[in-house]
Amino acid sequence: MRAGTIIGWSAMPVLSSTTKQALIQIARQTLEHFVKTGEVRSAKPEDPALCQPGACFVTLRIKGELRGCVGMLIPERSLYEEVVRMTKAACSEDFRFGPLRPEELRDVSIEISVVSPLEKVRSWSEIQAGRHGIYLRWKERSGAFLPEVAEQMKWSAEEFVKNCCQEKAHIPESVWPEIEFYRFTTEKIKETA
Repeated sequence: MRAGTIIGWSAMPVLSSTTKQALIQIARQTLEHFVKTGEVRSAKPEDPALCQPGACFVTLRIKGELRGCVGMLIPERSLYEEVVRMTKAACSEDFRFGPLRPEELRDVSIEISVVSPLEKVRSWSEIQAGRHGIYLRWKERSGAFLPEVAEQMKWSAEEFVKNCCQEKAHIPESVWPEIEFYRFTTEKIKETA
């Protein structure tokens, strides 16, 4: 596959402020209902932008500290359905944390990162730390980081890629010339208090 090839879908949905608020409400309702009952429910929204294909990550934080983060880079469903699915996964399936407990609900905040289509690039040098997220693949191994990881860790583009190779994909640096590199951007939506 040649550089510049777009993987996934044609474009990220255009999100108005009303649409963004609706996504946060969907995530909050999903979180509250699932943590309290163990069931997932969602009604199809009227906003057509939410019913378009879309990929996202849902991040949960308590007092600024990570409490769960799960996402998809290529959509399998509509954006609102992916938000429902990733919210459930972030609170119950992130292997780094136990399932979210009901008493934590009042302190948890939600962030949604809506992901652009993946763009194949020739090398890691075409990835800008803090602007691009990264997805890399070598044989059966792969890994991804959202753009904010580089900002939070104060990594250069090379450090960003190196850490994704080591921590996420477990790919040795010696095979960098064989790695497929993809970049993407995100639109972040944060829950307000």
